[in-house]
Amino acid sequence: MSATSPHQTSTRYVRSSPRPLLESFTQESVMRKRITLLATRRIQRKAALRRLVKSVLDAQGCNKRVNIVLTDDETLRDLNERFKGRKGPTDVLAFDFEEPDFLGEVYVSLDRAREQALDYGVSEEEEIERLVLHGLLHLLGYPHTQMEPIMKRYLG
Repeated sequence: MSATSPHQTSTRYVRSSPRPLLESFTQESVMRKRITLLATRRIQRKAALRRLVKSVLDAQGCNKRVNIVLTDDETLRDLNERFKGRKGPTDVLAFDFEEPDFLGEVYVSLDRAREQALDYGVSEEEEIERLVLHGLLHLLGYPHTQMEPIMKRYLG
């Protein structure tokens, strides 16, 4: 990503944090599936987002389950403060639970995605895909310095 990318400055990665409660989310897939997509509001291109996550997991040889949580600034602000000790919202957080069959959870702020999409001249859906991929790559062990070629491969 370029030096001006929001992914370089605002991504938060949290290892081995307690799983946050998901009481306010509508589940868009059943829990037994490998990829669970939860959202606080209706989103476009859910199938494309799920395919993106599946293709990355397949390419990495990862058969673990993952939760993708699309929510709002308030939730990300709370998680950022509780688990990172930082005030204010962020665009994406990744929680690695180090469980045998569960890779972790990626939380994306739909509010941040909407604003960043306008700032970077892309659609909201494209920005959501970028943020989900960014968090997923952190769960798979990639540092920022190795993400750019992978991001380009999957997002163009």
